[in-house]
Amino acid sequence: MKVNKTAWNISVNYRSNYLSEVQQYFNFSPSQLATLLTEVACKAGYTKRTKPITGGLLIADAKSGKAPLWLCRAALDLILAQGYLPESDEEWISMVSLLVLDEEYSLSKRFVESLPKQINKYAFKEWVEIAA
Repeated sequence: MKVNKTAWNISVNYRSNYLSEVQQYFNFSPSQLATLLTEVACKAGYTKRTKPITGGLLIADAKSGKAPLWLCRAALDLILAQGYLPESDEEWISMVSLLVLDEEYSLSKRFVESLPKQINKYAFKEWVEIAA
């Protein structure tokens, strides 16, 4: 499912923040976290990369704001599993934009039901309408 250009730009500008967020949830070294993120991304099909990035590259990507999409999406998956909930409009738009990437033309009931329990399904659908 595609989002509008404004929503996508917000997502691109915000998504590296998930790398900083994930470091707050896991007490791992940068190289351990890079390995975990690569494993999550491979398992979810976000990348075919099998060799983890280095911890130094993870830190550089987080600081530069130019981290690859697969890495940011893996970080989002991890923090959502830990109970993360967006607090700002930018965070909601970014999260929605990344989560609906693999959806076809509209949200399936199965997809909405699979959202983490901390995300209000009605609020999510409203944010999708804003981002579409």
